[in-house]
This record gives sequence, C-alpha cells and structure tokens, in this order.
Amino acid sequence: ITAVPNYQDISAKLVYDISPAHKLTFLLIGGLDDVHFATDAQDSVGLQFKNTLLNQSQATAGLSWRWLWGTSGYSDVAVFSNMFNYNIDARDKGNTPTFLDASHDREYGVRAKASWRMNSTFNLTGGATAKFITDHDQIFQQRDSIEFLDPSGTFREHYFGGIDQDIRTTALKLGAFTELAATTGSFIFTGGVRMDHFSFLNGANTVFGPRVSASWLWSPVTSLNASFGEF
Repeated sequence: ITAVPNYQDISAKLVYDISPAHKLTFLLIGGLDDVHFATDAQDSVGLQFKNTLLNQSQATAGLSWRWLWGTSGYSDVAVFSNMFNYNIDARDKGNTPTFLDASHDREYGVRAKASWRMNSTFNLTGGATAKFITDHDQIFQQRDSIEFLDPSGTFREHYFGGIDQDIRTTALKLGAFTELAATTGSFIFTGGVRMDHFSFLNGANTVFGPRVSASWLWSPVTSLNASFGEF
C-alpha cells in the first residue's frame, strides 16, 4: 500500500495597542492533512478497497479585547470560532464507493473574564462562556454479502451491514464561574463555584461544582498548597 501525505498549516497573529489600557489581539491557526492511499496490484488481492482519500482540516480564529483598570484589575472579552472537517473516500477496484465519511463540526463562542482587586485583602474573579455547536455527519458504508447453500442445494446470497445516514446536531454549552481570594499574612484562601450547562446531554445537563484552596507562603522560596474541587 502506497501512502502519499500532504500537510499544510497557517498561523497569523495581530496585536493592536489602542492605548496603554486597551489592547486588541487577533489569532488564526489552521492545518490541512491530506493523505492518498493506493494499493498495488499484488496488495489489492482480497481487499475491498483500491484507493482511499483521507483529508482533515481544522482551524481556530479569535478576537480578544483586554482592558486594564489601572492597578485594580482587568477584563478580557473574546469572540472565537473553531472548525473541524473530516473526510474519507474509499473505493474498490471498480471505483465504486465502499465507505464515505464526511463530518463537519463548527463552534462559535464568546468568553468574558474579569478580575478586581477590592482591597489589600480580597480579590474577586469571575467569568462566563457561551458556545453554539453544530455537527453534520454523512456516513455511507456499502453493504456486504455472503453466499450459502440452502437445504435444497441452491446457492443463495445474503446481504448484511450497510450504512447510509445524514445526521445534523446542534447544541449549546454555557459556563460561568466566580471565586473570591483572601490574603492574610502568609496565607491565601480561595473559594468559588462553577456552573456548566450542555444542552446535548440528557437528564442533568446543568451541574455546579465548588472549588476551595489554601496556600501557605512558608518562605520566600517555599510554599505549601492544598485544593479541593468537584468537576
């Protein structure tokens, strides 16, 4: 079997400092993986496929805005999109499709996070995320067959397997969290809670998870940390 790979990628980043307190950042990352499998004549004996094309591509792009609130905190807001495509085209020696798979996933979202230093003791942090997801799956598998001899001595053919489906799915994912950190002497205590919602799940599709942690700055070069969380 001969495989011919072809890979391409792309990346770009643009940073624009609107002012000392405001910054815009654009980021783009993508990749394409394209492979062609071809069987030689001696390798194709007994195989159901002769040529197979496999390609997949993925990309992510986003735009973020960071705002520094002087020395008291900051906020970061971003919009983003993720894309994933997966394609398989397998054909037999007669160039008849035996297996086809075309899957396309899209994700569109917005994320916001803010941190506020209330005073020398307390720091409040919170954020939220919303994602809209679409999934499209087209799958075809040629049915197979076997010959058998029935009790009357006649050869018959029995077909089995075979898939031909076109499925479209949409879902919404939401998330939010908040945490409060308190610093007293050489100790830092943090408590918070996170909420996650995924509409695709049946039953309990909204969950809450607590978070607590503690740190002891034993010395300038040593610290002890402990945490607990429910995910």
